[in-house]
Amino acid sequence: MKAVILPEFGGIENLKYTDVETPKLKINEILIKIEAIGINPVDAKARQGKAFAAKMKYVEFPIILGKDVAGTVVALGNDVTDFEIGDRVFGIPNQPGFAKTYAEYVATPTQNMVKIPDGISFEAAAASPVAALTALQALSETIQLSKDDSVLIHAGAGGVGHFAIQYAKYIGAHVTASSSKKNKKFILETLGAEAHIDYKKVDYKAYEDEYDVVLDLVGLHSIDDSILVTRPGGDVLCVPSNSFELFLEKVQHKPVNGHTVMMHADKTWMQKLAELLEQEILVPHVSESYSLSEMQAVHKQIETGATRGKIIVKP
Repeated sequence: MKAVILPEFGGIENLKYTDVETPKLKINEILIKIEAIGINPVDAKARQGKAFAAKMKYVEFPIILGKDVAGTVVALGNDVTDFEIGDRVFGIPNQPGFAKTYAEYVATPTQNMVKIPDGISFEAAAASPVAALTALQALSETIQLSKDDSVLIHAGAGGVGHFAIQYAKYIGAHVTASSSKKNKKFILETLGAEAHIDYKKVDYKAYEDEYDVVLDLVGLHSIDDSILVTRPGGDVLCVPSNSFELFLEKVQHKPVNGHTVMMHADKTWMQKLAELLEQEILVPHVSESYSLSEMQAVHKQIETGATRGKIIVKP
């Protein structure tokens, strides 16, 4: 099968499009013919040996990267009872670690996989797991966002951000989102936020103590502003893991509640996501689609930090 392998951690030039052996099934696995691959910023970090990859004690190269996937079950291990050949499925395979989704086929245990609801495309399904679960868990597990809460979502036009806006609106919160000026219409009209902030021009001192909740999807240089605009007793949530240490240091002496957010996947959460997609409470926005052979260009784009919604790759 065709796949994109990584012979060693490093730059985008290390991503190699080549032929590899189709994976062999273990008794508890399904073999999925991949129809669409969702791309996330963590993919680029893992390529560099950062994020979860930095915590792995041993990595056997070459590796196949990835997280989100959607496709069709084409073979079953002997112990698999929850899927049938022909099922349309999506999820985050082979966790924890590298999902091995940058390929035409992936073999995986079934615990993070669920059936795609009727009417949902492979592309929409693949665009959703990591980003949507991060948004859902931040606003319904880390904290419980409530009706009429005022919430500011930084980087609202991005993968996690555009799902967070939709979920917050569903809850009944009053949503403001920051992004570049070019994404203002997308934020307000497509996603339904009530207000937009141009992050390049804003003086956040004008919004001091304004919000009950701030979801910070930027981290680092935005931490001080996030704390500033949160009312005393409110909640600030930090998602970028490279900012956790700095965030916790800054927030500990402030009159706000600081939270870090780490996405986790299981069948229960994936089923909840499937239901929200089916009900159109969450609608993924796919801004760009590439072929598997273009993975270097995909990583170049995701590293700009300026992707609207999600990028999809088709084998």
